[in-house]
Amino acid sequence: MEIQSVAKNLWIVDGEAVRWFTFPFSTRMTIIRLDSGELFIHSPIHLTSELQTQIEEIGNVRHIVSPNKIHHLFMGEWAAAFPNAVLYASPGLSKKRRDLSFGMELVEDASFPWSSEIDHSLFRGSSFMIEVVFFHRLTKTLILGDLIENFDPEALSMFHRLLARFGGILAPHGGTPRDFRATFRDKESAKCSVKDILAWSPERVVFAHGLWVERNAVSFLRDAFSWALSEA
Repeated sequence: MEIQSVAKNLWIVDGEAVRWFTFPFSTRMTIIRLDSGELFIHSPIHLTSELQTQIEEIGNVRHIVSPNKIHHLFMGEWAAAFPNAVLYASPGLSKKRRDLSFGMELVEDASFPWSSEIDHSLFRGSSFMIEVVFFHRLTKTLILGDLIENFDPEALSMFHRLLARFGGILAPHGGTPRDFRATFRDKESAKCSVKDILAWSPERVVFAHGLWVERNAVSFLRDAFSWALSEA
């Protein structure tokens, strides 16, 4: 695993694919170095000794964040490797992972140690889960977990490519997975959440799954969230 620089104080690391009902979900972690030198880790992937060494060369891991209740597989090994780091629980995760010691819950309208540099918002409307979205002000980068997936067709078999296209998650026209989208019963809340994201005017979008968007982010987001913007 190699750390890839995206912009000033912003890196990504692509991890191993995690299979779900045979579908290979590519994984990605995002790293932000704060002005203090502390590192903000979004959706941590499997931690190898080589990766740990690379990360420690960048800064001090202090904040480890789960964007939603299904992005938690490797938080335990990160907590063990970086005992001085704080784990942040997305809505519903602390009940699901009682074995982990979370320092803070990610709630709306709350201030966190990284709030002067990273904005956050809760994407509401789903009966299944709430995702916490993040915006790095310095680089104008939006960071998402599962709200949008954008799988590279070249990395998929023909069968999985068809599944991804049917699910609405095949690049370059990725979006909210069709099954996840179906759980948004409160369309008005979803629409408000999308508008909150667009108000940040992001220039790029980094996803946990699939090809990230390097430019024209607002246009991409309007298309990907058209299901919410056209409702209510």
